[in-house]
Amino acid sequence: MGPRKHLLALSTLAAGLLALQFTTAIVVSGEIPSLWTGVTEFAWLILGGVAAGVLVAVLVDWFDRSIRDTALQLMVSVATPYFAYLLGESLRSSGVLATVACGLYLGRTRSESFTTEARMDSRALWNTIDFVLNSLVFIVVGLQLPAVLDGYTVGVLVQTNFGGVLTIAGAPVGQELGQYYLRKELEQSGSAKDKADGSCMIVVATDAPLLAHQLKRLAHRVTLGLGRNGSISGNESGDIFIAFSTANSGAAAAEHVVDLKMLPNDSLDPVFRATVEATEEAIVNAMVAAQDMTGVDDHRVIALPHAALRAVLKKYGRLNP
Repeated sequence: MGPRKHLLALSTLAAGLLALQFTTAIVVSGEIPSLWTGVTEFAWLILGGVAAGVLVAVLVDWFDRSIRDTALQLMVSVATPYFAYLLGESLRSSGVLATVACGLYLGRTRSESFTTEARMDSRALWNTIDFVLNSLVFIVVGLQLPAVLDGYTVGVLVQTNFGGVLTIAGAPVGQELGQYYLRKELEQSGSAKDKADGSCMIVVATDAPLLAHQLKRLAHRVTLGLGRNGSISGNESGDIFIAFSTANSGAAAAEHVVDLKMLPNDSLDPVFRATVEATEEAIVNAMVAAQDMTGVDDHRVIALPHAALRAVLKKYGRLNP
């Protein structure tokens, strides 16, 4: 993505967040401002945010040029977005726009203000931060919490390492992308050595009051969610599923008799359904959020291509027009 596309993307994001901030303020206050008041307040959100961001950027740029210390420059570079945001918000303007404006300004001056060592270390530092943040997004996206009976929730966290024919919303994505179990055999161009193996680890969490034997039944439903996405849990698959409940928090007490609560077995069907659906969705979200990775011995794993995925889903009528 080139600099102009970066600028367009950041500007679009900032404009959307700015509009959200403005409309949220109206909803919270319960008052609809006059046209003039609305225009002036919106203009201040923009101009004040840009001014705050540029001010912070100018000060940081001056600091970088004055103090030629790599460690200090890196520390300031990490703190700069927060300073810009806080200044923008303290002026009752847009902190998001202040952060964007500050970043765009410094992006053009850092090649001159940073030392050579700082530029190299900065790239490694921000790549690490980007990796950590992407990992957090991966975890958050992979954790689905659909509401179930009586307000209880079910969450599913997945590690998507399994084989088969990837299926999403019933569409044969793996087959359409040409990457699926027994492809060579079906095309009559290989021997039966293809494997659909992999060790998929899945954790199911719920606040529904369930006992141990009920949680075991809950964990068994995970395989149905896997099956919806095309996994067959192959011969050498080391799949591990566990389930736990945060209810009955005092169950481990050893000094007195404990009273436990549990859902009746006849009331478990909604929890079972939530587990199956959350597993299916968590797998899809985790795969969509994943990025290309290079591991030991330069083993490279290519992430699910988003454009190709959308094309397949559109072909099978799974996307809204």
